[in-house]
Parts: sequence; structure tokens; C-alpha cells
Amino acid sequence: MENEIEYIGFKDVGKENEHQLRRIVDTHVAKLKSHCSKFQKVTVAMKAVHESSDGHAHYELQAKLEEGGRVHVAEMTDYNLYFGLAKLLDKLKNSLPDK
Repeated sequence: MENEIEYIGFKDVGKENEHQLRRIVDTHVAKLKSHCSKFQKVTVAMKAVHESSDGHAHYELQAKLEEGGRVHVAEMTDYNLYFGLAKLLDKLKNSLPDK
């Protein structure tokens, strides 16, 4: 599944968080694959856009799904990287036409 997922901007999340984030993405990509007959690739991008005085970041998240020559995109911003990533990928799945 590694060739089907591209991560952009996740190098600074740390090893302890990287494993959990990959599990979230892998679970949602499996759902996307079952929903798309011509699934090719998912690209997930993350950028910390604001940092509050207590050190917590506000994350801008983007996902792009390539499916049989078509591209589907979803974006969102969230304070919680884990929940934001799950909501982003759900949003991407919900934007797809029904089978």
C-alpha cells in the first residue's frame, strides 16, 4: 500500500506520531479503494499554519485521490491532527460519486 499513498509535510511529526497517523490513513485508504473501481493513488499533505501561545498548532490538511484519470480533492483545517486527518479522508470519500 506504500506506493499508493504519498505523504507531504509529515517529516516533523516525530516517530511516535508517525505510526499512528499512518494507521489512520491506511484504514481510510482501504475504504477508498473499496469505493473506487479505478483507484490509483492518494496524496495527503499537512502544514502547521498557526501556533497558539500554549504551543498547539493549527493544521491545514489536504487530500487528493487519483482515480482512473480523475482527481478528487478535499481540504480542511483542524487543531487535532489525528481527528482532522480522519475527517479529511471521510470528506474525500463522501465527495466521491456512488458506485
